[in-house]
Amino acid sequence: MGFRRTARRGYADSVTSTDAGEEESSTRRFYGAFNLWYGNPHAGDHKKPFDSFEMRLQLNAADVATLGRLQVYGLLYGDQLSAPRTEANPRKASHIFAVTQHYDYLNNQAFELGGQAFGMGLLSSFPLGGGFTLSSRVLGSFVLLGGIRSPYAEIVNRTYDFGTGLGLQGYLMGWHKGRQVLELAYWGEWLRVIDGTPGDHLIHILSATARF
Repeated sequence: MGFRRTARRGYADSVTSTDAGEEESSTRRFYGAFNLWYGNPHAGDHKKPFDSFEMRLQLNAADVATLGRLQVYGLLYGDQLSAPRTEANPRKASHIFAVTQHYDYLNNQAFELGGQAFGMGLLSSFPLGGGFTLSSRVLGSFVLLGGIRSPYAEIVNRTYDFGTGLGLQGYLMGWHKGRQVLELAYWGEWLRVIDGTPGDHLIHILSATARF
């Protein structure tokens, strides 16, 4: 269970209306979130595509749709940059260069967004002792094709804008005996419209999660 505040700020290059220009909206809603992790790249699950993957699902209590979020992240290729951990040195940090594939769908009062992307970046894991581990993930991505609900749909008589763009995500996660207990996350995407209302869309998501 959680509580979310979302906000959208957008600008179109050219829209013919007395309401054209900058638009901002804000909502507050309760939701339920479910995460699935398969594999551990720092334990060797990075040798074949999708040896490790992650799925994030969000169900809304009162929003535009019950399905508010579905994101799937899969590891296509991993290269171990650090020496593997050994029994003699179990607290050794692990760093992996990763190539990833992403599918993202988010739907709430502020925006509706979907798309597929490929990314690359660094996965790190830092054993702290006492069963605690700190892990991080920093990835940049190229959005092959993305679609977003147009904030000017009633003006231009078009519901969605489609385009390509770039993304950035950063996660800092705390684990205790294999169970996630803390997460600080940033997810952002810039989408340049190539079919729809001329302009750019810029989405930012910041979140902090604690589990007991």
